[in-house]
Amino acid sequence: MSTVPLSNGVRGLPVWVWQQTIKKHEGDGYGVIEFPEFVAMHFLTKEPRPITLIDEENSQSYECQIEIVNDGSNNKYIVKGWFKYLEEVGLDDGERVLIQVEKPPNKMYVYRLIGLY
Repeated sequence: MSTVPLSNGVRGLPVWVWQQTIKKHEGDGYGVIEFPEFVAMHFLTKEPRPITLIDEENSQSYECQIEIVNDGSNNKYIVKGWFKYLEEVGLDDGERVLIQVEKPPNKMYVYRLIGLY
């Protein structure tokens, strides 16, 4: 886990950042973003909850939902507004994005990694 240094030298909110590959074709993991295990266990609540996705390229925000798989695995995914984001931004299959989540997980920032897929 890392923290963001503020301009006055004080440490800010804890954040977690990871890269994710977009999967737009049908099959396992179609169109969803699964949180890495560390983030799911340490940053996210045990109940489904809303989270605001902010696209850093166009500053648009999308109201999403964190869903939990009820199979004992503790897997968590972004759904609902995520699909609208995929459609409006036009991310291609195989394209990579950088995702940043703060703790508490109220906002999720998405950075498109152009040309890195």
